Amino acid sequence: MKGYPEIITILPPGMGLALAVAVPLLAAALLFRPAARGVVRRLAPLTALPALMLALTGSEEVLPLSWLLLGAELRLDDTGRFFLLFTAWLWLIAAWFAAGYLARDRRAHYFLLFFLLAQAGNFGLILANDLISFNLFFTLMGLAAYGLVIHRRNEADLRAGRVYLTLVVLGEVLIFVGLLGLIFTTDGALNLPTAMGEGPPPGSFTFFFLLGFGVKAGMLPVHFWLPLAHPAAPVPASAVLSGAMIKAGLLGWLRFLAPPAPAATVDPATASPTMPEWGLLLLLLGLAAAFYGAFMGMTRQEPKTVLAWSSISQMGLITTALGLGLSAPELFPRVLETIKLYALHHGLAKGALFLAVALAAYRINGKLLTCGVLLPALALAGAPLTGGYFAKDQLLALGQAFFADPAAGSLLSPGWWEWLLKLSGFATTLLLLRFLALLRQQWQQNNRPDNTAATTPWSMLLPWGLLVLSGLPFWSFYLPAITVPMPEFTLPMAPGMLPGTLLPLLAALALAWLLRRRWPARLVSEPQEPRTVKRLAAAWHAGAGWTGRTVKTLDQLLQRLWQTLATVWQQPARQLEKQVALWPMAGCASVLLILLLFYLLL
Repeated sequence: MKGYPEIITILPPGMGLALAVAVPLLAAALLFRPAARGVVRRLAPLTALPALMLALTGSEEVLPLSWLLLGAELRLDDTGRFFLLFTAWLWLIAAWFAAGYLARDRRAHYFLLFFLLAQAGNFGLILANDLISFNLFFTLMGLAAYGLVIHRRNEADLRAGRVYLTLVVLGEVLIFVGLLGLIFTTDGALNLPTAMGEGPPPGSFTFFFLLGFGVKAGMLPVHFWLPLAHPAAPVPASAVLSGAMIKAGLLGWLRFLAPPAPAATVDPATASPTMPEWGLLLLLLGLAAAFYGAFMGMTRQEPKTVLAWSSISQMGLITTALGLGLSAPELFPRVLETIKLYALHHGLAKGALFLAVALAAYRINGKLLTCGVLLPALALAGAPLTGGYFAKDQLLALGQAFFADPAAGSLLSPGWWEWLLKLSGFATTLLLLRFLALLRQQWQQNNRPDNTAATTPWSMLLPWGLLVLSGLPFWSFYLPAITVPMPEFTLPMAPGMLPGTLLPLLAALALAWLLRRRWPARLVSEPQEPRTVKRLAAAWHAGAGWTGRTVKTLDQLLQRLWQTLATVWQQPARQLEKQVALWPMAGCASVLLILLLFYLLL
């Protein structure tokens, strides 16, 4: 493919596709031999290397496996290559990090078994080119991740695992129904609709793909496994859950919901006239998730839980991009590139932040940890010259192009769309400040002179540093080779754009400063401040003069407003999520979906 280096290899055609999936499966099989477990644990990061090399240097190819299942087929296309690139890198880094993180864990080989199975499933669904193998690998990844969630086997982890497994089974039923419907409406064809314009949309079965893959993508209202699974899973598993596996649902949407190309000839009998309505639904759900996830995360007390809600919020923004593409098929090529860019940026940044949570439990230099955490945090907040800025700039341009079209109706104006994205950036920045404050408290607790925390091992520090550096936007010089258009580098430096870009960040910093002493639920007590600082703070909050009294009154009003909103918003949300997560409700939903399938097929 143009833009990639020429590959010189002695491997037969298609062997790279086979090795990408077979190597982690073979390593997982070797774990059943106790004598081989030590070797597998040391070489586990290398199991992602074939997939990474395939993404970097492989050419577009197809590997038919007519002897497997009903005739499986693996394929490397542009979209699959892009997802395989950052996914394989995240799995490699997480396995390398896990070697030090689980060095003294007696159940490390169990973790590694499920880790490798989920990794093989993730690579396989990216490369699958037929419906059966795609569903097989998707199921393998989802079920293997259950073993990662319940690794520690305590009561809270088992409960989180039950909720996760409930939603995984529900999602698999939904996807299976959608696949059956797709097979029936295409006269039994099993080929995967991997690119825009290769086939008609799934018609009446769009709902099943939207909700089925939405479970894995953390879409509202099937998002609530994320805040439970991330705190339960070990940190390396959380990094790939949020950075890589959550993108599998996004890839499923792209594979099965891509509208026909504008010039493509589509049979009116099979084309779906309701795709714009589904796009509008995704647009509204995505915007709701962007703000709902950010606000709920601000009320949490555990750093990993805050990051889980951040993933729900960020995936909400990606969902809005997909909604724009389904509502306006002529924009879908640009939407596809925007989603790719957002997936890459979010995967690298979120993986680095999750790994930083584990490092804060060790004795580590505070400046090093701060620098390594601020870089991905600023990217998620959309600071200028970061990957998040480029992704949000693309999303802003898409929305303005869509809402400027009179055919889009009067739902929003381009100006309102811009302000919504700015408010989303404001909420994301507050959420990340909450995460940074909690992480700082955890680091302070483990780095006091009387604490006996161990020094950070290099087997954890080095992969984390590489992941942080890979999240810097220097990859923008390489991404045009994989068909991701980037804004001009002069845009972030334009004097007229800087105030608008920095406004959400500065406003969030100002509000956080006002609430710095009233933020709910500190984890640990902060160390004593210097006497001079304490006196200045006492003078400030004593209300000396009308300025001090005004600021103190505003501080109290903001605190009361915050507590009221948190109470009103949080309690109903928890009750609703608790009811939806019950097994009987999942079983009834599965039965209703099966009945709906028969109704649609008759």
